Amino acid sequence: MIPQIAQLSKRPKHYVCPSCHLYLMAWDSPTEFLEIFHKIGLWSDFWTGDVRLICQHCLGATEVLPVRLVTLLRERLGLASPYDTRREEAERLAAFRRDATRR
Repeated sequence: MIPQIAQLSKRPKHYVCPSCHLYLMAWDSPTEFLEIFHKIGLWSDFWTGDVRLICQHCLGATEVLPVRLVTLLRERLGLASPYDTRREEAERLAAFRRDATRR
């Protein structure tokens, strides 16, 4: 018997800028296929941690992205929001201070 292959979605999910209506990105979740059409960035809300796509053309923000997609964008394309960078720097500084006090 042939093993059952995961069903492919009929089409990928398209993310469109709500302000200028440019197609920013298409994502097919079963295959993890990404296609980026325009310059994008990630923006994360400080309080909730929700991440959105930002259109670099007009700075419009899309709806909240799924965690799986955010992880994929960070791993494959190296996209990170400023909040993530600040958190990493704070963690590095805290580790450095801990190491300095142990000496």
